[in-house]
Amino acid sequence: MPRQVGGPAGTTALRRLFEEFRDDIRYGRTPLVTAADIHAAVAVVEAALSSAREDGAPVAPAAA
Repeated sequence: MPRQVGGPAGTTALRRLFEEFRDDIRYGRTPLVTAADIHAAVAVVEAALSSAREDGAPVAPAAA
């Protein structure tokens, strides 16, 4: 049975992550997440999408 990967919830989560990081920099706060954290999150999403395109075959996230 096909499953949707990504979609509005995933997009919203990544957008909030980026916005929080931006606001931390803008307002001089110590970020709860780093640029490396954001990169890792995007790499996991990309691996999940690749896996979905390959009928669920394991795909490792890209290394930093």
